[in-house]
Amino acid sequence: MQLRREEIQQLFGEVFEADPHAFALATGPEDVATWDSFNHLNLVVSLEERAGVSFSTDEIASMLSVAKIVALLREHGVDVDWPE
Repeated sequence: MQLRREEIQQLFGEVFEADPHAFALATGPEDVATWDSFNHLNLVVSLEERAGVSFSTDEIASMLSVAKIVALLREHGVDVDWPE
């Protein structure tokens, strides 16, 4: 499975009802007003469905930035095209 930066940004934009281009690697819950616990879980479900992976409870709790989420996707074997 491969995900491009634009696809991930679009997914974030849909879940958080925000401009997809506002999401950079450093973006975290403190930067997005709608990134609450409910939408965090919506994001997790969307990512799992899109990437065909399953995250552990510890991984879900550690998703505190786009960079961490990208790293977790890569750990699960997803080829993420998002330059560092």
